[in-house]
Amino acid sequence: MNFSDVYEELVKDWENTDPITMGMWTFYKDKLTIEDDSGYVVPLEEIVSTGEFLDWILQIHSKDGFEFENFVNLLIYAAEWNFHGNIQGVFCPSGLNREDIRWRD
Repeated sequence: MNFSDVYEELVKDWENTDPITMGMWTFYKDKLTIEDDSGYVVPLEEIVSTGEFLDWILQIHSKDGFEFENFVNLLIYAAEWNFHGNIQGVFCPSGLNREDIRWRD
């Protein structure tokens, strides 16, 4: 079983669930935020470029006890849910940097 299979199994029932929690992290579809159980908030609408997307991943990775894997899985799910499964096409089409990402139409 590869990562894609595991991920698909993990999120198969999430489409009709709000909020979605993995460990200490919760994704709120209505607010477009990912929050930890201590109140740390990642405002997805403020992630408008490829660099900002990567910056959030690296920020969380550098913090001890922040359940990095759960955060990244929720961030990927949030982007795929919002952009209808086209996360790479939105954030780095053909390896290009994007500066104009919009989470809401």
